[in-house]
Amino acid sequence: MWYFGEHVDNYVDGILANHHGAWIGGVDGAQPGICMKADPRTGDEYRQEYYKGEAEDMGRVDALGVRVTIAAGTYTGCVKIFEWTRLESATAYKYHCKVPGATVLEEKDSERVELIELREDAAIGTALPSRYAAEGVVAP
Repeated sequence: MWYFGEHVDNYVDGILANHHGAWIGGVDGAQPGICMKADPRTGDEYRQEYYKGEAEDMGRVDALGVRVTIAAGTYTGCVKIFEWTRLESATAYKYHCKVPGATVLEEKDSERVELIELREDAAIGTALPSRYAAEGVVAP
């Protein structure tokens, strides 16, 4: 599955500070990456996103067939991905399962973020704010 861009809002003390890390493949040198390989194999490494100095995430398939139990239920056959970037020292594990939305659990440092509810009737599309064009993230 290709990854063509990311909308990012970074907040400081509850106030929008910037959009660092936002990118769209094909704009200003940014390139699409891979969100999930079609046939992942343990040990596979791949670039998830690339916008020099802003978004340079990498992924590695650490395990296949993982069982994940979270508030929303128990999922089997999940793929455990190790993620990192040369832009910061933090690393994370994400667990992708065969459900809408795919990512059911993220573990980053001491933080754990998990899916708590899955509503197939509540899919939402998001349009990028027009201010991105003024900031050079989206071509006008």
